[in-house]
Amino acid sequence: MDVAEKATSFQQFSGSCSRTDSKTVVLHKPTPLPVAWWICGLEGLGEGFSVSQDAGIIGPCSEFGMRLCFEATKVDDIKKTFQVEVSDAVKLLGIVQVESIQVFVEAYDIGLDINISTGRGYVDFGALKVLGEAKQVLTLKNRGKYEIVYSFKLEAADTNIPDLASHFTVHPQKGMLASSGDSMHVHLLFHPKREMSIEDKAILQCQVIDPSISEGDEIAAVIPIRVSGKAVCSKYSISPASLINFGVVLKGTRKTRTFTLENKGVLAFKFHICRMPPKPSAHQLQSVQSCMSEDTRTNAVLAKKSKCLLQQDAGPVIATRFTLGMFTVYPGFGSIPPGGLQTVTVECRAATLGKCEEHLSIDIQGRAPTDNPLGIPYTLFAESCFPAFVVDDIESIFEEHRICGNKKLYQSLQTLQDKGVFITDENRFVFTIVVVGHQAEARFRICNMNKVPCNVVLSVKPISTQDSEQSLLEGLHPLPRTEIEFWHTRTVALQCVNDQLLSPRAMEMAEVLEKANSCYWPMLQSLLRDVSAGLEEATDVGLHLQQLRILLEKLEQANYLQLQPCLDRVLCAVCLLPAHCQYYSSPARVIMLLRNICNLLIEMVEPQGWRQLQWEGTGQTEPPPFPPAALLRDL
Repeated sequence: MDVAEKATSFQQFSGSCSRTDSKTVVLHKPTPLPVAWWICGLEGLGEGFSVSQDAGIIGPCSEFGMRLCFEATKVDDIKKTFQVEVSDAVKLLGIVQVESIQVFVEAYDIGLDINISTGRGYVDFGALKVLGEAKQVLTLKNRGKYEIVYSFKLEAADTNIPDLASHFTVHPQKGMLASSGDSMHVHLLFHPKREMSIEDKAILQCQVIDPSISEGDEIAAVIPIRVSGKAVCSKYSISPASLINFGVVLKGTRKTRTFTLENKGVLAFKFHICRMPPKPSAHQLQSVQSCMSEDTRTNAVLAKKSKCLLQQDAGPVIATRFTLGMFTVYPGFGSIPPGGLQTVTVECRAATLGKCEEHLSIDIQGRAPTDNPLGIPYTLFAESCFPAFVVDDIESIFEEHRICGNKKLYQSLQTLQDKGVFITDENRFVFTIVVVGHQAEARFRICNMNKVPCNVVLSVKPISTQDSEQSLLEGLHPLPRTEIEFWHTRTVALQCVNDQLLSPRAMEMAEVLEKANSCYWPMLQSLLRDVSAGLEEATDVGLHLQQLRILLEKLEQANYLQLQPCLDRVLCAVCLLPAHCQYYSSPARVIMLLRNICNLLIEMVEPQGWRQLQWEGTGQTEPPPFPPAALLRDL
C-alpha cells in the first residue's frame, strides 16, 4: 500500500470560538490483492485529534481517503508521528507493512483589543438632535502573532429599527491589522434622521478574519460592541400660540405685549426670529412637498431644502432688535436650555393711522423637519386711531335746530319759535328770543365715530372779537371809558382762554398731538401764540390806561374853572402813553383816544351841560347861551 503524503501540517488558532480543521491522507493499493489497514499511535498525538476511520480494507487497485481532524484548544506547537499498519485482508500474514505519517501543528491565538473613547465598556452617544451628528473613536490593536482582518457590521438586534445601518457610519469599515503593530482608530458616527432610542444594545459587531486560512473570507471570531444613544427633536411651546392682537391703539402712543418660547425637550436649542419670507414659488412648493411625501430617510434633504428656500427668499439677518411696520421685536435670537423660558417683547408704536399686520417667522433649531419647514408663522396686528368727534357734519350736530347761512337770514327768522339758530358763515349759535329772567336750553349732538374713546371738555367763556375802534367805525361816539373798559374786558376774556389752554388736560392733549405729528398740532401752536400775545398786549395796555382813567374821572367831575388844568394833565398822560406802552405807540391808537376825549368834552358842553358849566364859573344870575353842538363836533 502507498501513502500519498507522509507529512501533514495544521495551522490553527485557538479561542472561545471553536473551529475544526481537517486533512486527508490518501491510502492507495496499486496491486490486485486487497489489504487491511489500521492506525496505531493516534492517542499519542494528544487532545484535539481525531480520524474519520481508524481501520478498514482497501480493494485491489483502489484508494481510500482518511480524514485527520484537529481542533485547537490552547496555544501549542506539535510535531508527532502516528503509524498506519498493513496486512492481508484476513490478517493471516500479520503486519506486512508500516507507514509512518508525521503531523505538524501550530496552534496560535488571535488577540484583538478594542478600546472605546468614552472609557466605558460600551459606546455611549448620549442625547443629540435629529439630523445632528456625534462621533466616538474605537481603538483597535492586534496582540496576536499573525496579521488579521477586521470588518464591522451593524445588526438591528432588539431595537426594532429596520433601517438602523442608515443612521450610523463606520470608517474605515474594514481593514487589516499587522501583528503587534500600531493601533488603528475606527470612527463610529451617529447621524440619526428620525427620533430613536438605543439603550445598551449590541448592535455593532466586529468580525475577525484570519487571512492565512485558505478560505480567506471565513469569519474567525465575532466581537459584539454595545451601543447607547438617543435622538430627539426640539420640543417647544409658544404662548400665545400664533397671534398678538394689540387691538385699537391711540396714535402717538406705545403698547407692549410679550410672548414666550418654552423648551420642553431634553436638549437646549437656538431660536431665530425674522420677517416671514415671501410666499415660495409653485416650483419651490412642489420641491418641498415632494420631499415631505417621501419616507423619513429624506428628512435631512427636506431640512436642507427648507433652510435654503428661507435664506434665498427672505435673506434674514440675525439682529438682536428689529422693526417691522409699527412693531419692534426683541430679542431676535437666543438659546434656551431644557425647561427654560424666553420672553420675547413686542412694542407697538402707533405712528401712522390705519391697520398694520405683520408676519414673523420663528426658526427653532432641531425641530422636526416636517414642522413648518419655512419657519413657524406668527402674526402681529394693530390698528392706530386718533381720538376725535365729528365736527364737519353741521346737520348732525345741530339736528334739533335751524341752520342759517348768514346773519341776514337769521334776522328774518327771529320771529320763529326756535330755541336757537346756527349761523354757518360766522360759525356761531345764537339763542333766538329769551325772556329776561328765564332760562333757554339747547341740545347739540356730539358723535365719536372712531374706535378709541375721547374726552370732550365743553366750556363757555366770554371772548371779545371786536377792536376798540369798532364803535367809531359804526358811527357811534364812544367816550374814553369805552376804550378803558374794552381793554379790561379783553384782558379778562383772554386770561380765561389762556388758563383753559394751559390746564393739565389741555397740555396732555397737546403732548399727544405733538408726538403724533398731527395736522391739528400747528393750529394749536398758532392758537397758543395768538392768545399769549393778545393777553400780553391787553395786560400792558390796561396797566398804562389805569392812570389815564383816574385823570378822566377827575375831568368829568371838574367845574368850569378847573377844566383847563384837568385837561392839561389828561393830554400830558396821552402824550406819555406811546412812549411807555409799546402796544399803544401807533398814531392810529393815539388819534382814536383823542377822539374819545373830544366826545367827552362835547358831551360835557351839550346845551344844558354847557350853560351849567359856564354859569357855575361866573357870578351871573342866568346861564349864557350855548353854541351849537354840531359846531363843536366840527371843531
